[in-house]
Amino acid sequence: METTTVHPSPRGESARPPATSGAGPGFGIIVLGSFRSGTSLVCQLLDRFGVDFGPPDSLRTGDKFNPGGYYERGDVNHLNGRLVESSGRTFADPGSPGKLAEAADPRVFDEADLGWMQNDACWGLKDPRLCATLAAWVAAGRIDPARTRIVHVQRSAEAVARSAMKYPGVNHYFGNAPEAICRGVEEYARLAQWHVDHLGIDTFTVQYEELLEHPRRVVAELARFIGVHDRRLIRRAAAEVGKKKAHLRLAAKRFARRLGRLAGGIFGMP
Repeated sequence: METTTVHPSPRGESARPPATSGAGPGFGIIVLGSFRSGTSLVCQLLDRFGVDFGPPDSLRTGDKFNPGGYYERGDVNHLNGRLVESSGRTFADPGSPGKLAEAADPRVFDEADLGWMQNDACWGLKDPRLCATLAAWVAAGRIDPARTRIVHVQRSAEAVARSAMKYPGVNHYFGNAPEAICRGVEEYARLAQWHVDHLGIDTFTVQYEELLEHPRRVVAELARFIGVHDRRLIRRAAAEVGKKKAHLRLAAKRFARRLGRLAGGIFGMP
């Protein structure tokens, strides 16, 4: 089966009609891309469009490295790590996705709560390890390609490497060695592209730098790809693009929480 990749065009229109026919119960969006490539920002936009990444209390919260939040579940991250381990590989060297899918232990999927993927809402899944393990999810019957779309996020390898070197959540896997981090960045980008080329799942490719430079156009194209046409919602989502804005929102949330705790202490509020 041949993969259809939808790239943003210079006119701001998709290269083919957006894949809206699949939207509905059990319809999934896989956000695929290397660590530190901008996948969290894309998930933030998809969240605004109603994509369900799981119960909020199950998701990793924002911090200085990702002020808008990670949109990742700890149990899913653990599951993907276990899939890699069960195939005899490591995070730094996961090997071929096809071979990993054959060698991974399918019982690992029972270690995570994947119930939200069965809800009526459009669900989303994001974890950089999916660059290596997505084929294993498909092989185990946990993801149906006919009911799934991929949003593939790409970013300059140099920019990803610089960001990864500053981020302890990734660089320790590569021994904090700049050369190893650079190789890892390139490998995970290659693995993501392998899935786009081989799984036959309709794909929309987001160039991170282009998203920052032309947020209105790229966000509108992303929205159409998943079947969202509310112009006001699209404008509001595009207005949130930008790390400074995300840091301000994170600071506001933290201030509100501190204020709430202070009020609780003064007035005895819960």
